[in-house]
Amino acid sequence: MTHLLLSTRSRVPVHRSVSGLPMSLILILFVAYLVLGAVWLRGQTDPGVPDLGTRQSAQAWHNTWWPRTYGVPMGFTGDVAAGVPGTTSAAFQEASLLRYNIFRRMVGSQPYVLDAGKTQRAQLAAMFIAANNFARHGGWPTSAKFYSVEANLATERCLLGLGWNDPGVGWGYLYDFGINNVGGVGHRVSLLAPWTQLTVGLGNVPATGTSLEAQAFALDGSSAAPAFDPDGFICWPCAGYVPHYLVTGQWNADIPDKLTSVKWSFKAATITVLRNGVAMPITGGPRSASDGAVWTIDGLADGSSRYGWSTLSNGERVYGNPNETKDVVYHVILDGLRKRVTPPDDPGAPDQGGGELYQGTGRYEYDVIGYNPDLPTTMAVTTQPVSQTVVEGTSALLSVEATGVSSYQWFKDWVAIPGATEAWLQLASFKAADAGKYHVLMQGDSGALLSAYATLSHTPAAETAGKLVNVSTRSYVGEGDSVLVGGFVVAGTQAKMVLIRAAGPALQGLISQAELADPLLKLYDSRGQVIATNDDWCAEASRKALLLAASQQVRAFPFEQGSKDAVLLVTLQPGLYTAQVMGKPGQSGIALVEIYEVGSTGTSRMVNLSGRSMNAITGEPSVPGFVISGTQRRKVLIRAAGPALTGLVSTPMEDPELVLFNASGTQIGFNDDWSAEAVQAGLIEAAATLTEAFAWKRGSKDAALLVDLEPGLYTAHGRGKGGGTGISLVEIYEVP
Repeated sequence: MTHLLLSTRSRVPVHRSVSGLPMSLILILFVAYLVLGAVWLRGQTDPGVPDLGTRQSAQAWHNTWWPRTYGVPMGFTGDVAAGVPGTTSAAFQEASLLRYNIFRRMVGSQPYVLDAGKTQRAQLAAMFIAANNFARHGGWPTSAKFYSVEANLATERCLLGLGWNDPGVGWGYLYDFGINNVGGVGHRVSLLAPWTQLTVGLGNVPATGTSLEAQAFALDGSSAAPAFDPDGFICWPCAGYVPHYLVTGQWNADIPDKLTSVKWSFKAATITVLRNGVAMPITGGPRSASDGAVWTIDGLADGSSRYGWSTLSNGERVYGNPNETKDVVYHVILDGLRKRVTPPDDPGAPDQGGGELYQGTGRYEYDVIGYNPDLPTTMAVTTQPVSQTVVEGTSALLSVEATGVSSYQWFKDWVAIPGATEAWLQLASFKAADAGKYHVLMQGDSGALLSAYATLSHTPAAETAGKLVNVSTRSYVGEGDSVLVGGFVVAGTQAKMVLIRAAGPALQGLISQAELADPLLKLYDSRGQVIATNDDWCAEASRKALLLAASQQVRAFPFEQGSKDAVLLVTLQPGLYTAQVMGKPGQSGIALVEIYEVGSTGTSRMVNLSGRSMNAITGEPSVPGFVISGTQRRKVLIRAAGPALTGLVSTPMEDPELVLFNASGTQIGFNDDWSAEAVQAGLIEAAATLTEAFAWKRGSKDAALLVDLEPGLYTAHGRGKGGGTGISLVEIYEVP
């Protein structure tokens, strides 16, 4: 290795103990469990693949493994003064290796494993440089103290740290301090590279009265098959949540595939780093070999102004970046990346760096969020913005929900949007130029918080297919089984923003019967768990503007300010959901539950609605409504179940009828008994199979329609034949 590490440090030892007097067998077993668990964890050298995507998951992972790399006695058996390399304890070697593997797992590389032969070589190298108080990669004079051919060769094939011991030298190699290493970060590249051999050796000796402590890391040779995604890059600091003291002064990016056929050139690369959305000054850039880049963001060649001492909660003193106390979001943009024109391993071929653009754009972007793992935070995103496919001329709505946040700033492609400082962003009259990646950067007591990215894609209005975009059910609401239940399915692979409204007072003057005075709206998932609830829609002032914007976007009729109607705006993963509307104790009346798709997410959409309700003695029917958007016809299956609910509800409707009306109120479809016509019954059964609707028995008194409908508004009335009452279920399915 051609890099030299010269520095000094000190540390504060940590002593751990477990004590207590068992009072029962349960306590004895519990203590044994804790002790054995601690022993098992202490012996682990691979922390596993971390989730650095959220602060909570990254912090939990880091705080589980990092403290286990510190405070383990070295157990050195040698004698530097006498030239005896000796050994170190297995526990110390395992703790040291764990720290190296923490770094490797953070960038996606496979973990190292210890090799006894390489450890013996590294131990010899560590003793040799300590005895001579000088670190040098090979080329030692024979006059050196305790010189041997083996010692000279050992230093040539190891990373060396004089004035350092494991595990601290692990982050010393990561930082690559020192004037001899500026611009190269060679220790770091060697430490993190996925193409190196996975077997390593660790050598350590303590300081004596005449010699410094020393470390040697036997890391040589290349692996034949690096297990790494060749479409990304090895970057440090890595993408995701990274403790502040691991946010190094020098940053770097390197190709991950030196042993494969795909080669990337950084020759023409430009580097941009935004700190909490503001561009930082950059020093450095592509290396001469053009297989990577090294830069700092504070204007100094080695980033030394960012260094200082930090003492961690486990007592370890680290020389890192303690200058940040709050979470900081860094966004990195590498532009001008290309595949190489000629293989770089051909010594006679110049590297022109003019090949195919990386991912078709030449751009690679990632985020680093520096945080303090010793400090908890109340800042967390509970609902992320949702990607959407937006039709030309319509509006798009993005929103975020987070805790511990005091301010918001929305960005498009990391350019701040003037005035976009609310928890939501609405884009009216969407056009092709509005397409891009959107996110919001939030500030709070704990620093900065970054939302997920939401892609807004543009599609011309002429190319939109017909589909269900909002559904509703109007019915009588009483107590017990007489609550109004609207079920719906979000199909696809992406999350969907959905607006759910329970109208009671808003129906005053629109219906002949008495409306429900104060509806309560609850949303259930497929397990029957309540995931959201609302009583009065504008009780939360901070949410009122967002709910109004969502209602306007889907063109829902307005609710009065201060009314007792209820509204939920939720982002839902694909699955089955039910919205239940009920009155306060002793209340009854007519209510309307509406479910709107807010924006199109392309692959995800609502594909069916079911409305379960009680048809009261007044004869008020269950009235589901639905809208088909787009420009093309859509086949829809509509079913009114009564007898099919036998055994599922207390009083099923004996003989429902189904009537379909268009937007002008003209009847366009009617059915009494669904299987009265054999051919039509077969088509309805086939459609039910396609939509995964539950099967009906032929000859039952349930009603169904299978219709092709133009885009527009429709209502389906499910009523009891001859004024019959009971509980019915009206379902509306989008048929593939």
